[in-house]
Amino acid sequence: MIRRPIAVLALALAGLAPEIAPADQIVPSERVRSRVVVRDAPDRSARDVGGLRPGEEARWLETTADWYRVELPDATEGFVSVGWTQRILEATPGPEVVRLPSVPEPELGWLERTGRDLGELFGQQPPVEVTVHDPHPARTHFRHPEPRLPVAGYAAAADSNGRVDLMLALDTSTSTNEFSETDVDGDGELEDEWAGDDSIYQAQILAARSFVTNLSRLPGNGGGERIRVGVVAFGGEEELRLYEPDRNFEPTQASLLALAERDAVLHVPLSADYLAIERLLLDLGARRPSGMTNFAAGIGRAMQELGRLGPPREDASNEPVQRVIDFLTDGLPSLPYARIEAERAARYAARMAEAQGVRINVFELGKNAVTRKTSATSQRMAQVTGGNLIAVDRPGDIVDILRATSLTFVERVRLVNRTTGVQTRYIATGIDGSFYGEVPLQDGRNDISVVAVLHDGRERERSIAIDYDQGPTEPELAAQLKDLQLRNQALIEDIRARLAREIAAQKKKIDLDGDRSVGAAPRQ
Repeated sequence: MIRRPIAVLALALAGLAPEIAPADQIVPSERVRSRVVVRDAPDRSARDVGGLRPGEEARWLETTADWYRVELPDATEGFVSVGWTQRILEATPGPEVVRLPSVPEPELGWLERTGRDLGELFGQQPPVEVTVHDPHPARTHFRHPEPRLPVAGYAAAADSNGRVDLMLALDTSTSTNEFSETDVDGDGELEDEWAGDDSIYQAQILAARSFVTNLSRLPGNGGGERIRVGVVAFGGEEELRLYEPDRNFEPTQASLLALAERDAVLHVPLSADYLAIERLLLDLGARRPSGMTNFAAGIGRAMQELGRLGPPREDASNEPVQRVIDFLTDGLPSLPYARIEAERAARYAARMAEAQGVRINVFELGKNAVTRKTSATSQRMAQVTGGNLIAVDRPGDIVDILRATSLTFVERVRLVNRTTGVQTRYIATGIDGSFYGEVPLQDGRNDISVVAVLHDGRERERSIAIDYDQGPTEPELAAQLKDLQLRNQALIEDIRARLAREIAAQKKKIDLDGDRSVGAAPRQ
């Protein structure tokens, strides 16, 4: 959890910086689920030089037709689409808060309230519960020299206690041997040969490994205490392409279970041992993809491991938990039998998942080469279960996208001091619904709202009341601040030294290039 040392360091570093004129900021729009691509030219085919994720911002430089030219925090310049971003005007410098209008929220009429309640009763998304761990619910008084209240907790499906069972369903059909259009293995070269190290299949494996590593960094989940992960591979033998018994697929639990056990393989059972999962994924990455694509089998096998299809699992827990399938594929369903039967089976599997409270996020790795549209079956699978359909134009980008995809129904969290009308501008929100932010306080009573914004735009709110008293600095706290100042000063000196070395090295390179230019023999 982020604590005050970071804030103190930021203040110390700010004191060194020259005064900079305020600049407009560019942030991802609310439609963005993973990131906005930053390109080196105002063209959709231009090179990817970075990205902006929800909660991040870049400095606006200029507007060019449908593009903003921006500067990222690392000084990289590039272009982002106007359609996927927002420009925040900043006329004067100030703290990282925005002031909300003090207009009371309108009362919902009877019809609106009824519609809202029915939507929650019959909608695809379950109720979301906001749990605040810091400050402790019993804590109503805050005394500190710095008037910023740390607020942390979880926003997750009600009664899940922030626990998630997640199955990664990976496509192992022959077509995943194709080039992913990115440098998956990080060797600096794009290897576009068949079944190479930069294939779509290898991108899926790396995405799964990176995702699991990211889970271990979430608060309170270093040892998998809240999130278990399993891995299923789905495909189907080429010989089954026109298998006559599959010709008239009957949508039943028994037929779905039979497809799951025939055309999908459980490679990693649900586990909280992330190191063991990493080893098993490495083993899976050494295999060669082959065969057809049976969507229904992948969903069914994942549901079986989640304990929602087939005989009850002996080790199944009765504790409340969210169940999610992240479904990765580069194509369309081709089994059982022909396309129509395959799509019918996939949609039935999705309806089964929805009935069992399992959400499916579908990741399409590359769009249809002819229509350039997403698959209607993929759309239906995500829609009926309340999940997301994420189209990944360059299949290799799944590595970054999967790592940043939410496990919950929560898109973001807002912190608002209703007493002052001040809202924290950005707060850290984890993919599991964990959040952390600091709310500015005023002397006396402060009514704080923690607002979870769901993917469909609905909101859930939790309120806490805090009495704030700045009070004198306690001796122990003063000693801590003194220690932090000394450490920050040492860090500042180190930064200055590194900058000086970099400037000297750059100057030396410029001088050397100049000498070479002067000493070069003229062309005849």
